Amino acid sequence: MSQLKPMIIVLLMLTSALAGCAGTDTTDLEQQIEDLQQSNDEMNETINQQNQDNADLQQSNGEMDETINQQNQDNTDLQSQLEERNNEIANLSSNVNMLQSSIADAETYRDSLLELLENSNTSNDELESMIEAANNSILALQSDLVVQQNLVVEWIIKAINKDLSNIDLTGADLSFADLSFVDLIYTNLNGAVLSNADLSNANLSNARMIDCWHHFHTGEINCRSAADLTGANLTGANLYHVGAIRMEGCPNSLPTDWMCMYTPGSHSNGNYNGYNLVGPNADLNNVNLTGSNLTGVNLTGVLLSTAFLWNVDMSYADLTGADLRSTNIMYQNVNLTGANLTDADLSNFFTYTSPWNADMTNVIWDNTTCPDGTNSDDNGNTCENNL
Repeated sequence: MSQLKPMIIVLLMLTSALAGCAGTDTTDLEQQIEDLQQSNDEMNETINQQNQDNADLQQSNGEMDETINQQNQDNTDLQSQLEERNNEIANLSSNVNMLQSSIADAETYRDSLLELLENSNTSNDELESMIEAANNSILALQSDLVVQQNLVVEWIIKAINKDLSNIDLTGADLSFADLSFVDLIYTNLNGAVLSNADLSNANLSNARMIDCWHHFHTGEINCRSAADLTGANLTGANLYHVGAIRMEGCPNSLPTDWMCMYTPGSHSNGNYNGYNLVGPNADLNNVNLTGSNLTGVNLTGVLLSTAFLWNVDMSYADLTGADLRSTNIMYQNVNLTGANLTDADLSNFFTYTSPWNADMTNVIWDNTTCPDGTNSDDNGNTCENNL
């Protein structure tokens, strides 16, 4: 457009000069100039419209780029989940292939026996017995194949429904895994690596994080390797009767009223150092809470049978419905000032302690099973005289 205007001016000068030479009638020239000006205006309008169209296209391209980037991210997440499911299915498919190969070998062996029957002097009874045995092996392998195929289907369904309950994941590496909202009820997670895993809103009710057993005669408590929950996200998770003790590290986040605490050192009956998850309905059997401060902590329904509670401050803690039974472990220097022991079971709580040293000022006794097996309601709403 910037080059067109000078050309028009030159053209006008030329036409003016020619007009001076040709005469004074400039009607045609003026008409041509007017037409050129109109054409120029139309071209300007066309250019302006094209510039607007280009701006609209650029804006549309920007919006499409954002949509594509979001879709690419969604595809990446789905691809990651698909790879995990494919790995699980691949393992089961490998088992199926092995069984199919075994069936093929058994069928080959059966065919060789049939050929041997035709070409040898072996008695028919012996060969028929061998064939029957081979057929039985084939039937058994086919049955195993059906079981494995059913397992493949079951794993696919579980993966889709986020159901990993009642399975053995001992020692499994689940670090950084997305297990949010997954059902892990009664799942065996002994020694499993769950560091930095997302377990938010997962149901871990009665999941096994560690196996411990107490030797009655020696007093020694042995445990297998605990699950590693270092850096895991447990926000909103259901930890009912979960025994997450003696761990190497703490999760980054926990459900309401839960805490992660470290117990250092060891005891003559075993090594108890490590991190423990403490909260309502926790399974703290065999845990060492020596020197712990549990003042005002919500310990309703907690399982503390055979736990070490030396020099523990449990003042004003809510121990409603707690299981504090023990016939194997001593309890000393426990501060129970103002603690709520409603519906708690203290059967044999003080069996091996002599003398008993505990502050029981203002303890709430209500339907509490006393250490001697009696009920606090029958003892003047107290167990202080029934230890």
